[in-house]
Amino acid sequence: MSAVFSELLVVRQTLDKHSQLEAQLKQRIQQRIGDATKAVFETGDVTWKRSKDGSALDVAARCSKTSRNWRSATPSSNPVRAGFW
Repeated sequence: MSAVFSELLVVRQTLDKHSQLEAQLKQRIQQRIGDATKAVFETGDVTWKRSKDGSALDVAARCSKTSRNWRSATPSSNPVRAGFW
């Protein structure tokens, strides 16, 4: 059973190396064809969609601005609501 487990580990390492190589080759193809969405080769073709450029929310800056406004709007004392006692 130990030999089978060792073989499994070797296969996983091999798959990981091949997966990394696949990603590198794909990136090279995408860089070479630029903005095109399809590349045709002697042995086949490859197509993909280019994703839209995303925009990210700067949460840290937004929180710091909001917290300053929140502190100025928050009353300093904790008032008791009438009718609940």
